[in-house]
Amino acid sequence: MNLSVAFAPWTDPRTVAARHRFPVITMAERGMAAEQPVITQPYDAAGWYEFYRRHLDMIEAPCCFSSTGCPVHDR
Repeated sequence: MNLSVAFAPWTDPRTVAARHRFPVITMAERGMAAEQPVITQPYDAAGWYEFYRRHLDMIEAPCCFSSTGCPVHDR
């Protein structure tokens, strides 16, 4: 799944997706080689739960590319 919006660290995307009825965006089986590489489906709680489950590590411990310290991780 591909998230179409950015979330602040530690934000549960399912809450925002439900509130705003965000669609679920997935890649086609053949990816960019497919005739229609991106598939957009209407809001689906199960689809967003699957996204949440697959990306839980990034939600709970977001990556940081700063070598001088990160305001998110310095809390």
